[in-house]
Amino acid sequence: MQQLSFRENAFQLSFLINILLLAVSIVLGMVYQSLIPALVIGVPAVVVPAWLYRTLGDHPVSRISYGVAYMFFAALHIHQSLGFIEVHFGIFVLLAILIVFRDWVVVAVAAATIAVHHLLFMYLQTSGVGVYLVPMDHATIPIILLHALYVVIESAVLIVISRRSLREAKVSQSFFNVTDALVNERGEINLSVRANHVKSPLIDKFNGVLDVIESSLVTVSATIDSNAEISERLVSQSEQLNQGIERQTNEVRRIASAVEENTHSISETEDRSKDVLRTAERSGELAVQGQSAVSETREKVTDLVSKLETSKTKVADMAAAAEEIQTVLEVIDTIAEQTNLLALNAAIEAARAGESGRGFAVVADEVRVLASKTQGSTEKIQKTIGRLTSSSQESVKAVSESLEVVQHASAAAGSSEQLLVEITSEAERLTRFVNEITGAVSHQRQASSEITESTSTLSDMASEQVEQSNELSQISDRLHDLTENLKAKAATFKFEKHA
Repeated sequence: MQQLSFRENAFQLSFLINILLLAVSIVLGMVYQSLIPALVIGVPAVVVPAWLYRTLGDHPVSRISYGVAYMFFAALHIHQSLGFIEVHFGIFVLLAILIVFRDWVVVAVAAATIAVHHLLFMYLQTSGVGVYLVPMDHATIPIILLHALYVVIESAVLIVISRRSLREAKVSQSFFNVTDALVNERGEINLSVRANHVKSPLIDKFNGVLDVIESSLVTVSATIDSNAEISERLVSQSEQLNQGIERQTNEVRRIASAVEENTHSISETEDRSKDVLRTAERSGELAVQGQSAVSETREKVTDLVSKLETSKTKVADMAAAAEEIQTVLEVIDTIAEQTNLLALNAAIEAARAGESGRGFAVVADEVRVLASKTQGSTEKIQKTIGRLTSSSQESVKAVSESLEVVQHASAAAGSSEQLLVEITSEAERLTRFVNEITGAVSHQRQASSEITESTSTLSDMASEQVEQSNELSQISDRLHDLTENLKAKAATFKFEKHA
């Protein structure tokens, strides 16, 4: 159901008018001593419509409740003023105000309500119940019918106006809704929305214009999307082509650099091969010299082995002689001990002989002293001979070890001589191989120079292709930018994609 924005203002205005009517009722109540009817009728007439609107919203019952409330207040004011004729004009004023809802039903129900009021209160007033509709001298059927005629005429006019104004309001609301929905908060224009179906040629024409615009923009958008896809493919292919050419150029440059480095390396290799050739020849000469030196060394080592064996024999003989001397010294030491004992016994016997043996005692004492000295010297000689024997044994051991080392050196010298013979042979073979390598490197250097010239030509061609590819890429980028700009502009329009 179409929501009408003006209805909210209508309800707010009607609520304020109800408050004003209640205030008028209270004033009249204080003037005519009818405050209780003002509160009993007026307060519900204000509260009930407000509660219905709060509960039901823009509902026919809510709108009709305000029409009925207006007529209740009009009847209340007439009663409070004791049927004062001029107060009846309030009915026409309030009926006119009800047009704010633009609902002919509200006007019709309000008119019916006030008509029932007039008939009922006319009957009650003439019956003496104590309610007032008109002054007593006007309480006649013709006067009431005249009032009713005016109400009917005004109500009919207001109903016609309400119906027409409602159609106009619906048209205006449709325009308002569609224009509000066309542009969102992000500034996008949604062309898929249409004005609500209202019986209006203007709405139909407006929706027709939106259909044409949407159809045109769908076609434009499809064209833009197609162009965008083509431009993206063109940009992508251009980038791939550019990348491929750049890779090709880089590879050509790398090849050129590698060939140049290879040429340089070949030149260096040629120089190094010549150096190696000279080194190999020199190595052969040195190997021959080394072979001669090793042969001479082996002969000298052999002679040294012979001399060490002789030294070993002599040192062993010296050690044996020292052991014999040690044996003799042991005998002398034994004799000295026995002589010392004999001298001691002689001294004892001389002491027993007394004065006659004093000379013998002196001789015995001297012999004992000489024996002691002999024994001491013998001990020193033994110690010296012991050290000499130990040194001789160590010398024999050292000479034996030296002899083993020299024998190993002699064997190593023999092996070195054999190796040098083999090295001399290999050096001669190496010289022949290096001569062959030098010739091959010379041919490679010539071929590398030719490759360098061809690579330089290929690099120039690749540079030209890079320039052409860059120009194509710039054109593709400009086309893509233009397409993206159009796409961004078209993106502000939102519509359903029609097949």
